[in-house]
Amino acid sequence: MESVLAQYGLAGLVITVLAGVVVYLYKDGKKLQQRYDEIQEKRLADAKETQDRLSGPLEQLAKQQEKMYDVLLNINDKRGA
Repeated sequence: MESVLAQYGLAGLVITVLAGVVVYLYKDGKKLQQRYDEIQEKRLADAKETQDRLSGPLEQLAKQQEKMYDVLLNINDKRGA
């Protein structure tokens, strides 16, 4: 630091410090982006697992609802006829 100050003055020192801050913030931003990516991957894996786990019961529920709807339509058709 002393050589920068002696050679370029206060402006050189300020530029050097600002460059250090920029590099630090860049590295910190990369760490945060990596952490965000890890969390996003975990969320996607959890969502896929949940979808796989619930797809069977939801299909059964949909089939039961279709049957109930058909039964209700048949009842209404018989009453209207």
